[in-house]
Order: sequence, then structure tokens, then C-alpha cells
Amino acid sequence: MPIPKSDWVIPTPDDIILCRKNDIARRIHSLVKVYHKWFDEWKSWLFLSHHVLTSCIESYYIDIERLKGLHHNSKWADSHKRAGFTMKWISHLRPVQITSYTGSISTADRKIILTANDFYVFWSGMSFLNVNSTQLTDDMIKNCVYSLRYRPISGELLSTQAYLIECAANGAMP
Repeated sequence: MPIPKSDWVIPTPDDIILCRKNDIARRIHSLVKVYHKWFDEWKSWLFLSHHVLTSCIESYYIDIERLKGLHHNSKWADSHKRAGFTMKWISHLRPVQITSYTGSISTADRKIILTANDFYVFWSGMSFLNVNSTQLTDDMIKNCVYSLRYRPISGELLSTQAYLIECAANGAMP
């Protein structure tokens, strides 16, 4: 359902969330599938907080509606904006949680567990693009995850990064 807009009324975040309720549910479902695809192997140490993920997606829709309000001719966000702004909010709110665990854990598993949110951000963003995971080099993935973890990010910057990743993966010029 489109957000009601006029020159006199600016939708509140609650209005946006209410109008996008079905879209939010579909987006959560798709991102839960991304989580299970990449992280089921570590389910004894990690879990995906549905409350935090819901906040990520609600924040995404609020951000996108504000962005569309600035660009009056924009009706839908393209796949790169969907990827970038989703990555922004997952990166900020970090829905992948570490459970308490006992016993020994390998150094490799520890590293994956401690960077799980950053990799989840990356793979969530890639799920919006025309990119197969086999098209991405290990260096490309490591560099993107490093940037997500240590560099300041914005939805716009991540949208551009998503576009460039898609071009590189498909052998296209930007």
C-alpha cells in the first residue's frame, strides 16, 4: 500500500510502518532465509534476533520513504538502494547475537562468530542484487566486510558500493 502523501501531511514513522506492514513481513522472511543459508553451521553459537531484525527493516522503510520524499519523482527504490539501506540498518543494529556456549571453539570458528553481523550485512545486501556468490572473489568479500566493520557508512554510500559490486561480479563497466 503506498504511503499517503500530500503537500500538507508528512507521514510519521508509525504511518510508514503501518502502511508497509506486509512489505516488512516479506522482507524479514527473506532476510531470515539469508541468515539460515549462511549461518546454520554455527547455530549453537549464534541466533538471529527477530526483534532487532524487525527494527532494522522498519528503520529501512522509514529511511527509504524519507529519501523518496526528497526526490519527488521517485516511486520505488532500485535494487542498489534496497541493498544499501538494508545493509546500513543491519550494520547499525546488529541482529545476529552470540549465545552463551561452553566447550572449545576453533580459532576459525571464533573469528566467524565475532564477525557474523558483518558477514550477515554483506550477504543480506547481496541478496538484492543480480550476483551469484561464486562470482565474488574472497578478496572482494573481505574488503567489503572490512569496510562494513571499520569504516563510516551511509545508505547512499552502500548503495553505490552495491552497484559497483554488481558491475564487477557481472563483468560490466559502471
